[in-house]
Amino acid sequence: MKKHTVIVGLAIITSLLFACKKKDGLNQNLDPNKQENSNYMSTKKGSWWLFGARNGDVTKRMATGKDSIKNGLLFSYFEKQDTNTKFVTPEYFGKNGNRYLSLYDFDGAQTNYATLVFLLDSAVAGTQWNNTQDYNYLGIKVNLLIESNVDFTGGTLTLGTKTYKEVTKVHNKLKGKPSTLPTYFDAGTIDIWFAKGIGVIMEDVNVSILTLGIKHTDSLLDYHIEPQ
Repeated sequence: MKKHTVIVGLAIITSLLFACKKKDGLNQNLDPNKQENSNYMSTKKGSWWLFGARNGDVTKRMATGKDSIKNGLLFSYFEKQDTNTKFVTPEYFGKNGNRYLSLYDFDGAQTNYATLVFLLDSAVAGTQWNNTQDYNYLGIKVNLLIESNVDFTGGTLTLGTKTYKEVTKVHNKLKGKPSTLPTYFDAGTIDIWFAKGIGVIMEDVNVSILTLGIKHTDSLLDYHIEPQ
């Protein structure tokens, strides 16, 4: 009986150790020397993208033509403005080797960003990768795990009266694990549709980490790409 108890105890400890072990993500150990401006969409000042949400809100993403250093990496700096309130949200996009990066602000403070790989060069349907990062969320240390999967490439998507071709859709499943817990909990999803040369054309976000939630769907209404 004692031997059996010891074996069961060891099994439980081992399972907890494996559960607590952090998973490596593609956003880890990025080489700053390989970091460059994002070339997935125009970074030239004067380029803009107008998005409409289901609740009627309209926002405008604008290329500033400026660069910024965040989380030790070079990013192209964009601004997204609420056309009603004029509130501006900073946005950052970059590229590291074959990885397209963005910074994601999960708590809305505009000071605490997670570095995420949102797309890969030459990705095909079924391509998968993970992002992992320790994130201080409202004073609680949370290890984030984002499991990404390319649903399709080369597709078409009609938004309003416009049809976009060569569309890629990436489904992201978000999980979180506070340092006090041994396993991850589901924290929502982020679906993004891209059209190369144009950029993000649709985003469906339904995320809830601990107490706060982010939920919105933005669809491209119009855009202008400034000539190079």
